[in-house]
Amino acid sequence: MDINKLSRELKHAAEKMKNDGSKYSVHESLEPGHGEDNYKLEFYAKKKSGFGLLSTVANIAKGAMYGGIEGALRRAVYEVSSRKFRATFEPIDQDMIGSEIAALLKRWSETVLQGFIETIGSTLLLPDDPSYISAKIKPGKEIRIVIDFARLKEIEEKEEVKEAKAISEEMAPMPTPSAIPVPMPVIPPNMIAMLSSVIPQIYLVGSLKNSDEGFQFMFHNGLTSVAIVSPIELVVDGNTVDIEKIRIAIGGVERTSSEISQSNPIIFNVGDQLVVKVIGDKLSTGTHSINIKTTLQGYGPISFVITDRVS
Repeated sequence: MDINKLSRELKHAAEKMKNDGSKYSVHESLEPGHGEDNYKLEFYAKKKSGFGLLSTVANIAKGAMYGGIEGALRRAVYEVSSRKFRATFEPIDQDMIGSEIAALLKRWSETVLQGFIETIGSTLLLPDDPSYISAKIKPGKEIRIVIDFARLKEIEEKEEVKEAKAISEEMAPMPTPSAIPVPMPVIPPNMIAMLSSVIPQIYLVGSLKNSDEGFQFMFHNGLTSVAIVSPIELVVDGNTVDIEKIRIAIGGVERTSSEISQSNPIIFNVGDQLVVKVIGDKLSTGTHSINIKTTLQGYGPISFVITDRVS
């Protein structure tokens, strides 16, 4: 299917369904497709008639908050002897209202023009041949999208990061036995730049929202386990946030950002969700830019920007 046509139809459906309060049964599956490292996505949403529809319920992201919120999805990525990655995913079946689906379709209408689509906690690179994409889009009735020969962006980038890390380890000087603590490895500038482009991919788009105490947003780790060894610093719309007002929640444990250090790190494992909470003023409705800085053990300082909207 022509990508421009797909984008137009998704955008049209999103506009038609943005105020739709009806319930829909949604099924989504992602599984290995034809050929090595290729995957097939199937997304199907049908307006409920009241009975005889999908009954299995799992947490799917609401609106644009998409990709495995609250741990419903357990993603397994592993390396086989050929140093290639394969992944298995549990399908998602969920009841959603039309306006939530509309937010998802609107996001897809933008990203397909950039060559990717966000789904089940991962980012899929669209196939080079658009004939492997099919869609049946009837706003208010049913939406069906099938994409074959797609590739996992996270895995391709993880391979690049792994190669860059191997190079950095070769370049790192041998530590002096008496040196305490062990110095951080020397990280090539190109690797730091690569990390800064890869890390934002784990941000859960649409998770930025106001809370009773202020506002918060979330990350879902689908890349690799890391240790965060310095306070997480935030600059929101150009304004620096006091780190004493920043709290980090992961695995049921919450701490103030200022408490994070080499001796008291946060371990962010694959499959975990990390919530960043800011205590204080709420955000206004609209789009906001957040610059995030911290340090990862073995990788060094990183800095990146996320942009999201508060409804």
